[in-house]
Amino acid sequence: MPRVELRTPLRALGRTTEESLRAGVIWGHAGQIDALVRRLALEMKGTPHIIATGGYAALIAPHCETINRVDDALTLTGMRLIWEQRSS
Repeated sequence: MPRVELRTPLRALGRTTEESLRAGVIWGHAGQIDALVRRLALEMKGTPHIIATGGYAALIAPHCETINRVDDALTLTGMRLIWEQRSS
């Protein structure tokens, strides 16, 4: 398989291997996230607030129906809050 640039695909039905891979990776991951969040929400009997974080969060999140927010610094923010609580 060739390496492909991860960016939003133009169409789901790719006309080249690269287009098809791109659509599968981006929209496939978005679909997996949405399916998992919906199942979790049913078990939780509520509507969870979903925050995407990590290297590709900003690329995948716009294609998800269940992600409410993207926060690239979520882990670092949490670590800072813990540090501040322990330092007080």
